[in-house]
Amino acid sequence: MSKFWPYLVTEISSLRTNQMDKHLIVGIDGVDGSGKTQFARKLAERLRNLPTPVNPHVISIDDFHNLRAVRHRQGRDSSVGYFEDSFDYESLINKVLEPLKNSAGERVAIVPKAHNLITDLKIQCDPMPIESHSLVILEGIFLQRDELINYLDLKIFLDVPFHESVRRMSVRDGSINDPDDISLKRYIDGQRFYFEKCSPWLRADVIVDNTDFDAPFIVSAGRSKDRHA
Repeated sequence: MSKFWPYLVTEISSLRTNQMDKHLIVGIDGVDGSGKTQFARKLAERLRNLPTPVNPHVISIDDFHNLRAVRHRQGRDSSVGYFEDSFDYESLINKVLEPLKNSAGERVAIVPKAHNLITDLKIQCDPMPIESHSLVILEGIFLQRDELINYLDLKIFLDVPFHESVRRMSVRDGSINDPDDISLKRYIDGQRFYFEKCSPWLRADVIVDNTDFDAPFIVSAGRSKDRHA
């Protein structure tokens, strides 16, 4: 039986025990199609099944996109624009991360969504109560940017090569199954720009090879980057 999930759950439990005066924020980072949403769900399930259950709150950065006009202001095909303009970090920080940080681990309310990507509308979402000493899982791309990294108590990077992440996106979204296709250039190059600017392998606390959904394993930072050259 794999020791991967017990190890990760033990690490998170230990962090919570040692940081009783705060809410613990776990960031799950990785490229589009690396399996962040499914990984967050699996992690949350295992934490809920502990002898002393932990009920994490899962937040997705996909609920904090900028409006389309902002996302495309540098051009519809701009890879730099994809990195710089996709998300409303100000709202994420003000509605989620700062309230958690400033509450000293006491009960607090956060607003878990600010934008509907389908309608491209800002939304007013009811506040979500967070009980004392809670665990929040934040999943999404570009999480180890300078604006966000200091809010994350544990940073998990899902390492999946582009040929596999693109294949998954083709199944999920009906996109082209070819990392070199021009239609994917904005997204692939935008994520490479993130690699160059933020070095997520060096910043992450745990690097997970998630190429096989059913058999993730921990790898070293030095072995990961050449997979995305």
